[in-house]
Amino acid sequence: MTSRRFILHFPAAVAGRPVVSKLASQFHLDFNILRSAIDPGNEGMMYLEILGKADAIAKGAAFLKSMGLSVTQLDQQIRRVDDRCTGCGACVGFCPARCFAIDGQTGAVGFHNQQCTACGLCLKACTRRAMELVL
Repeated sequence: MTSRRFILHFPAAVAGRPVVSKLASQFHLDFNILRSAIDPGNEGMMYLEILGKADAIAKGAAFLKSMGLSVTQLDQQIRRVDDRCTGCGACVGFCPARCFAIDGQTGAVGFHNQQCTACGLCLKACTRRAMELVL
């Protein structure tokens, strides 16, 4: 089984229609909605992980495009190098996907890479270069 991450942009005309659910019913794919901001009648965005056979994922992405969505596959990922991280928290405020969280009891900075959109803002914020881009 393969996993791929995508950013989907929904035009206003498509935002209220059940498009993503067709990935399961028509292409036998599993999906995780990692982040979404969609209002019927308005443009929207979804960060989606699709799991399944590579050829089915390609067909599912083509289907989404045929429905009028803008589909961008994310081929890069961000990872944290733990031995470089000092836990300063500089990355927390820069992350639009809210991948970082400070533990209220320990003060430790957690990184939840499954939410990451690989925007790269944390790379610029981290002076210790604890965040790396993986291509």
